[in-house]
Amino acid sequence: MDGIYRGPDYNIVQVTYVFLIDDDVLVIDVGDNYGIMEVMTASSSAVVLRNDEDTLDLDADTKEQIMGNMYFRTADDDSVIRFYPMVEYTKPDTYEVRGSIVNLTGTSNSELVWNALNFGAFWYDLDNDLQSEVLTLEAGVLNEAIDDRTIDEDALIYTTYAIYQEYELHENENENLTVESNNPGGDAGYWLEGWMGETYVAIDNNSDKLCKLLLEFEDDDRKTLFTGEKWDLGGGFALELMDIADNGNAATLRLFKNDAPLDGSLKCITTNTVCRQDCVYTYTADIGGEETIPVFSCYVDVTFKGDNIGYVQLMYAFLIDDEVMEIDTGDNYGIMEVMTASRSGVTLRNNEDTLDLDTDTNEHIMGDIYFKTADDDTAIRFYPFVERTIGEGPTPPPTTIPATDIDGDGVPDVWDADNSTPSDYWVNSEGIGRKWGDVNGDGKLTSADALMILQAAVENIELG
Repeated sequence: MDGIYRGPDYNIVQVTYVFLIDDDVLVIDVGDNYGIMEVMTASSSAVVLRNDEDTLDLDADTKEQIMGNMYFRTADDDSVIRFYPMVEYTKPDTYEVRGSIVNLTGTSNSELVWNALNFGAFWYDLDNDLQSEVLTLEAGVLNEAIDDRTIDEDALIYTTYAIYQEYELHENENENLTVESNNPGGDAGYWLEGWMGETYVAIDNNSDKLCKLLLEFEDDDRKTLFTGEKWDLGGGFALELMDIADNGNAATLRLFKNDAPLDGSLKCITTNTVCRQDCVYTYTADIGGEETIPVFSCYVDVTFKGDNIGYVQLMYAFLIDDEVMEIDTGDNYGIMEVMTASRSGVTLRNNEDTLDLDTDTNEHIMGDIYFKTADDDTAIRFYPFVERTIGEGPTPPPTTIPATDIDGDGVPDVWDADNSTPSDYWVNSEGIGRKWGDVNGDGKLTSADALMILQAAVENIELG
């Protein structure tokens, strides 16, 4: 109890060092099972679990549970065994995704490098083993022996670049189907790039011109779209099946953004053809100074028209935003400045800003990326992290209570369970009113109320 105040209208205490644990105890015993893991030893000193009687098959493109929220995720690649451990959270909340920890005691740092292999927030394509983001802290910048916690100017570097990736449409179909594009390689694939932990498409292989990747179907994804239905694709885009030919062999599709049809997106796709390339729908646009960029594409696999219904089945849907983020030399993101921005790559440095890794702080680098430091004066211990929110997250309480009181009963409307209390009623703390003398709460003044008052007076009953 740090402080106490008693006043004429209210009382206040100030508390510090609050600590609370649940009084429900989880007792771990030998032989208990958690997922595929069994408790082999459980004592006051340690708990050890092993997959004593269960095997775990790391088949391609699977998520295999270990225990609790812990899984192994495997790549969709039959040529290698590639996987990583992960924890999956689904409860709406804000979660921290951190990188590997640096712990300096009595020494200066060697070169420190974070990439997708040791910082889970950076972009990584497990199926194709692709990554592009690197955050580097140069050697000798920090020195715990002399309590030098400052990252000097020009010592923190972030780099990224574009990497070619085949469209699922081209990769998984024997006829090597393509989308519409006038750019070399742009009909069979696109260029992926990580940027501050998010996945972007570098249009026409320009690392400094990025569009958000909004949708990408895997090879086994399907979408059934009915006549007149608008499919919400994300980012304000929607695809509508306008019509199906009477013979059921052709479908007319149109792409919309913010409910407005996009010019050149109305196309009739024929499906009764020996040339499967004719079944590919592509919408292109001139964006970011580049021409004929594939914005949306899909493959019309099935068309059907009956007496009262018509639909198509779509595969290999792919969508990028048509708003381009152009990264230019001299642009600033947090403490980082763009030093080079070209077709081949982007480099940022803390060119004019230092960063002090004081104890027990979150120091902003750029975007959602921070360094978190330990509350420990005897070491320089820190790691990079981002926060990711699932759902809307908790609503913060208001800093002030609105003073409106519609019925004038003295209870603010935000707390008032009944904001229409007549002026001649008494009210409780929730704003619920009752007529004076109406003891039984039936809204009337009768002899029953008088009797209850008399009984209370001689202490035969208690009135709450």
